[in-house]
Amino acid sequence: MFQRLAWVELSSPEQSRLVAVRDAFGRVMGGVAVRIDKSRVLSGYRYMRVTRLGEGLPPESWEPIVAALAKLGREEAKVLRLSVRVFSREHGAEIGALLERYGFHPEPHPTAYRNTLSIDLRPEPEMILAGLNKSARKNLRDADKSPLCVRVITDSKYVERLNALELMAIRRTQGTCGTQDWPSVMQLTREHPGLSRIVGLFLSEDELEPEAMVGFAWGCMNGVSGEYRAGGTAHVPNLKVSMSHRLVRDLILWSKREGAQWFDMGGVTVGEPVTHPLHGVSVFKRHFTHHLEDVGEEWSMEPHPARAKFVRWIGSYVRRSTDAMQRVRNGWH
Repeated sequence: MFQRLAWVELSSPEQSRLVAVRDAFGRVMGGVAVRIDKSRVLSGYRYMRVTRLGEGLPPESWEPIVAALAKLGREEAKVLRLSVRVFSREHGAEIGALLERYGFHPEPHPTAYRNTLSIDLRPEPEMILAGLNKSARKNLRDADKSPLCVRVITDSKYVERLNALELMAIRRTQGTCGTQDWPSVMQLTREHPGLSRIVGLFLSEDELEPEAMVGFAWGCMNGVSGEYRAGGTAHVPNLKVSMSHRLVRDLILWSKREGAQWFDMGGVTVGEPVTHPLHGVSVFKRHFTHHLEDVGEEWSMEPHPARAKFVRWIGSYVRRSTDAMQRVRNGWH
C-alpha cells in the first residue's frame, strides 16, 4: 500500500512524494512513496524515508527504483539522510545488494521490524481458520458467544477515539512511536476499501457511538500480503473473553477476499526477554500462528556525511542539556 499513489495523495507535497520509474515505452514499472520529515535540529533540512520496498513490486523495477532513490538523495537540497526499509520474504538479499551498490549502508539499529509471523491465505477461508493455533480457535469460539460485535469504521467521528485507543496501547507497551494520521487513514479507507480497513469492537450492537468503541484494528493490503498494521483496546473490567481475536480474524478474511496470498501479523520479538515491552503483544500474535518469517532490513545513505554528523552531535548535545536541566528542576522539588 505504501508504494501506491492513493497513499501519497493524502499527504501534502512537503510531507511525501511518489518516486515512479517507467520502461522504454513510457509505462510505469513501479514506484515507492518517500516520506519527508523536517529536522528538529537544523532548520530547513530534512530526512527522507521509504516505508517499504520489495514486496508488491515487479523485480525488473527494483534497480531503477533504487537508482532513482540514490539520485534523489544526492540531488535533493538539504537532505540529511535517506532511509529505505526493505520488506521481502524471499528477495531481501538481492534488494540489499542493489542498495549497497548504489551507496546505501545497512542500519545497525533499524526502526522497522525484521521478523514477523505469517498465515497462509491460499486455502479456503474455513481451512485458514481451522489452521490457526488451538488457543486462537478457542478464544474465537468464546468471543463469538459473547455480545461483542465488530463493525467496519469509516466515519470521521471515530478519529478521536482511535487516537485514544492507540495511545493506550502505546503506553501499555512503553512505546515511543507517534500515533497514526487517522484522518488521512480514514479517508483512505473510505475511498479505497481494498487497500485499507479499520474495524471497531463494541460491547453490543445497541451502542455504536465512538465512546462505546473498546477496541480497533487497522489492516493494509501490500500487494501479495495483508498486514495487521495497528490496533488498540481499552481495559474493560469483568470481560471474560478476548477483545482482539475477532478483529484480527476480520482482517485475515478481508485480506483473503482482496487477493492476498499471506497475512503479516505486523512484527514480533525474537529472543528478547519476557521483560521486553512488546513481549505481551508478541505472545498475543503467537496465539494465531508460529510460522516465523525473516522479512525486514533497513538501509540508509547520508549524501553529506559531515553535515549529518554535525546534526547528530547537536541533537545529542540538546538532549544532554535537556536531561541535565530536568535533573536540576527535580532536585529543586
